[in-house]
Amino acid sequence: MLKKMRVYIKSLYLISLLILICSIIIVDSTEIIIENENDLINSINDASGKNEIIFNVNDKEIEIFNNIQINNIKKISITGKSKDTSSLKFNDISNGLFFNNVNSIEFFNLTIDGYLYFESIRNLNIEDVNINGAIDFHETKENLSLNILINHLIYHAVISEKKYNCINIYGLVEINNSTFFGSPSCEDSLLNYNGENQNNLNITYSHFDGAYSNNCLSVSNSLKTDIVSCIFENGGAYINGGGAIRSINTILNVNNTDFINNFSSSNGGVLYIYDSDVTKVNNCNAYNSTAIERGCFIYMTNSHDYEIMTYIYNITQSYTGFSSLPIKSGGLIASVEGFSSLYINNFYGEYFNAGNGGSAFIMNDKGKINIENIMLQYVMGNSKGGVLLRSISDYIYSIYYEPSEFSVDNGYFTDFYQNYKKDSALFIYTETNTKIKLTNCYIYNIKGRSSNFIYSYGLSIIIIDNVTINGVGSDGPSSLFKNVKYSNHEDSILDINSLTVTKYNFIYSIISYDNGEINVRNSMFNQMQGCSYSYLCAGKIKLEYEIINNKLINIGINTTINIKNSTFTYIFSDNFFNGKKNSTFIIEDSVIADNYIMNSILCVDSSSDLGLGQYTINNVEFSSNIAYYGTILNILEMDSNTQITFNNSSFYYNNGIHYGGIVYSRSSLTNLYVVFNNCKFSNNYSSHGVISFSYSKSSEPYFSNIDDLRNIQDSFGTNPTKLVLTPDSIDHFSFVSGGIVTGPIKFKILDDYDYEYSRFIDLINHSEITDIMYFKVGINDTYNAAVIGQTISYCLNDYCEVPNVKVVGNPGNYKLQMRIISNQYYIGRIANFPGNLVEVDITIEECDETKYLNQDIENIGLKSCYLPKCNPSCNGGICVNNNVCNCTNTLYTGLHCNEYYKLESSNFMKILYKIISLIIIITAFIFIIGVLYYRNNQIIKAASYDFLILILIGIISNGLYILTLSFDKTTSFICLVEYFYKNMGFSIIYGSVLVKTYRIYIIFNITKKKFYGIRKKKMISIVLLIMILHISLILYWYIKKSVKPVLKYTSLLREYNNCAFPSSENLSEIINLIVIFLASILTYVNRYVDKKYQEYMAIPVYSYILVVVLETIIKYNSENIEINLENIFRAGGTLIYTSVTLYYIYIKKFQKILTRDSKENNISRVTVFLK
Repeated sequence: MLKKMRVYIKSLYLISLLILICSIIIVDSTEIIIENENDLINSINDASGKNEIIFNVNDKEIEIFNNIQINNIKKISITGKSKDTSSLKFNDISNGLFFNNVNSIEFFNLTIDGYLYFESIRNLNIEDVNINGAIDFHETKENLSLNILINHLIYHAVISEKKYNCINIYGLVEINNSTFFGSPSCEDSLLNYNGENQNNLNITYSHFDGAYSNNCLSVSNSLKTDIVSCIFENGGAYINGGGAIRSINTILNVNNTDFINNFSSSNGGVLYIYDSDVTKVNNCNAYNSTAIERGCFIYMTNSHDYEIMTYIYNITQSYTGFSSLPIKSGGLIASVEGFSSLYINNFYGEYFNAGNGGSAFIMNDKGKINIENIMLQYVMGNSKGGVLLRSISDYIYSIYYEPSEFSVDNGYFTDFYQNYKKDSALFIYTETNTKIKLTNCYIYNIKGRSSNFIYSYGLSIIIIDNVTINGVGSDGPSSLFKNVKYSNHEDSILDINSLTVTKYNFIYSIISYDNGEINVRNSMFNQMQGCSYSYLCAGKIKLEYEIINNKLINIGINTTINIKNSTFTYIFSDNFFNGKKNSTFIIEDSVIADNYIMNSILCVDSSSDLGLGQYTINNVEFSSNIAYYGTILNILEMDSNTQITFNNSSFYYNNGIHYGGIVYSRSSLTNLYVVFNNCKFSNNYSSHGVISFSYSKSSEPYFSNIDDLRNIQDSFGTNPTKLVLTPDSIDHFSFVSGGIVTGPIKFKILDDYDYEYSRFIDLINHSEITDIMYFKVGINDTYNAAVIGQTISYCLNDYCEVPNVKVVGNPGNYKLQMRIISNQYYIGRIANFPGNLVEVDITIEECDETKYLNQDIENIGLKSCYLPKCNPSCNGGICVNNNVCNCTNTLYTGLHCNEYYKLESSNFMKILYKIISLIIIITAFIFIIGVLYYRNNQIIKAASYDFLILILIGIISNGLYILTLSFDKTTSFICLVEYFYKNMGFSIIYGSVLVKTYRIYIIFNITKKKFYGIRKKKMISIVLLIMILHISLILYWYIKKSVKPVLKYTSLLREYNNCAFPSSENLSEIINLIVIFLASILTYVNRYVDKKYQEYMAIPVYSYILVVVLETIIKYNSENIEINLENIFRAGGTLIYTSVTLYYIYIKKFQKILTRDSKENNISRVTVFLK
């Protein structure tokens, strides 16, 4: 019992001690209500060394002007009533709360406007808080055990000065139901987290807005980061990559998250993954996310030698690349670099714009992309590479690595467009050491600019299994699968199984491989169109490309292709199969039907390395194919570099339009290298050689059943072997040199089977000119004879008829020869043959030179014997040679005496006109000088010296008019100039005479007081008006082109030019007559005026009237007066009235002036003597 009591007492003691200790601890806790900044500062100073302090901010905004330091407190809590009513507001946003060596910190229900700094802390709890400012954690070893819990935080990066990251954070961090807003003041990230390789980051139901300025979240060195049900939007990465999330050396998991409007100026529009071992992204959406360089959704890169992996599940991406800045490189979905692997399952994407870049996926050496269940629509590429993939390789190093891999299983790709043509591809572009695998894919409506569909450069492995391609093509020639070798040591592999290709337009080839091994099984190629069969593409070729013949399958040296159980139908192409030296084609159990081939399914020409290699064709059906020259084989030249063998194959309903229903051969060695074993032929067609058309019977391909086949009508044909004259042809002609072979000469063309070429010749009715059978006519001795005329002609109906030709030569016997040149004359369809000659005898007789001319009229060194002929006739002359006339006794001249003699102008008269013109002009200038010199003389003043000068200018115009008469009137310009000088001379001279006589009349016949006569301006205006009337008429004629030189003839039929003026010329003459009529009346009225005021104007006026009468007589009798005489009368009349004007208006005045000066000098001498 005692023992039990002791135990009870001991227990009670321990309980009491525990209660005492707790009481001591509770007593050390302090709760403080904060009213202002001083309360906060004082409370913090008093709280130093305490275990816990609680600051309550009760419905109050506390404004703080200084930094607050909080040190050496185990636990501190800052609590408000509500974040809407309780706040700590720092007046300077760069100031804030600085925590150092605080074990635990809590913020509840308040708003903080300012900077938060944490150093050497262990626990941070933020609950229902608004923070406007920056947050930094100092990096210390203590951060390794730092725990941060953030719930319902609304953060705005309000920063007064530039800062690298808005938030720098460390430790074990959990963020829930929070919102973060970035700022342009932060240079890089909105939230930057460093897990220091020991901590984790967990974010749920949160929202990050980068304000188009910040990477939303940067995570580095995190053991694990989980992001669930978040939104990342408006992220902008301008320093490093990752518009939304940047993951460096981190294991990252992202689930149920939306990415909206994120951007990177470099790499990773949404995700930037660097050296992160494992990344998983599941059930996310990305909208309007862009990276200017690479990886609009994700960019992966790895600096390690081990593989990093990213897994993407259930992703939707849309409207990528629609930013104001265009994409430069590509990777619209992903870019995988280094030793990195990307695995995608269930991806949907639409509306991708590559800007200046391209490719949904980009990968380089050692990169791998594996995709299952993907659907991509509306993707635009505009750069080197494929719209789906661009694989980049450094050849020097890639050969030491495992190949880069890209695989798609269950893909659906529609509405792609490649807007870049140089080194690009519609779908996939790979460089050296790349493996591509496409299985269970549907590809529809992929278009582009002269781009290949899958283009591989260097070593590649491409596997296609159960793929459908429909509606694919480019605007220029392109290949479905194209490989260009980097070196001769590469062996690329193309393995195709169950591929269906339909409606591929402007195809150059299905397969074009420089080297390697190719297998095609269980595939169908249908409705393909070569570039030559489209006006759009063919026109583009002429502008941008060399003329090329597309080859459906084109392989290089030492390359092997195996085709089995495949179908080729409704294809429009130039050729089907083409190999180089030592290449191998094996085609088995396949169908080639309903195709239209410009040349042939297999075209061989050893001279141009066309169709070389070994071709083995087993159990293949060729049916309903159409070609011009041999639907299956077209052999131009052949040697041992080509071997062709058909085994157990069938040929039905094939149509060789011109030659050879199955085979067309111009080689004499075809029989050595082409074999048909146990093959069937039925209902094939050709105009010549239903089965085969060959150079000769002996050079036909080997047919194991040749005897049976020859029983088929027209089954075989050969090149022509001989020409034979028809029975109704003349075989000998005799005539003198220059005689005409008038025929008929007809011949037929026969082949080795003695078949006539009538069927082929009929093709002229519907063929092009290059398909017509031509022949040439010549002579056997070209030194002594020649054929003149149509020496090349064509064949029509069932024979060839020689046109009428002339034979010129020395007397003797010759052979007129005819040879077929066919359209070989242009492009060489039919080969020459030994029997290509038919001859007719020609005898040229001696020429009787007493009756005929014997001259070399053909200018070939051989004389023709002929009677001269002139056509047209000699028109009264004598025909002295072919088209040469003697016109001696006729009034005509020229080759055929049908041209008029030219009326020769007198050189003497031309010189005389020039001399007279010069004399008149010089005389006028002398009188101008005299008038100016004596302008103060009363006689000159009385006559108005300015009008005297004006009349002299008119006289100069008369001189120039006489000068124009020395020119032949061959142009309308000369006619107008002549008319101008003539009427300007009249207008100035007689206009001046008219106003001068009118002034005298006014002065002496008008008796009004204070009348001083007519003003000089008015007088000049009248003269100018007369001139303007003539000038206006001239301009009107010039614009309307009314004045023309015309041919006229003298009574002796001499031809000359004269000017033809329109009827409006009469208006000019009426003006002149009015002027001269008024001047003559005024001159007559003024005859009684005092002589000292009179001028001798009557005779100049009357003299012009005489000239007018003379010119009128000439004008109305111009048909009877030749131009030389007419010019004499015109020059003489002008000279007469000009001389009269000079005499009566100037010479008489200067006589008076000089006489008066002489008398005055004599009087002055007498006066001096008397004195």
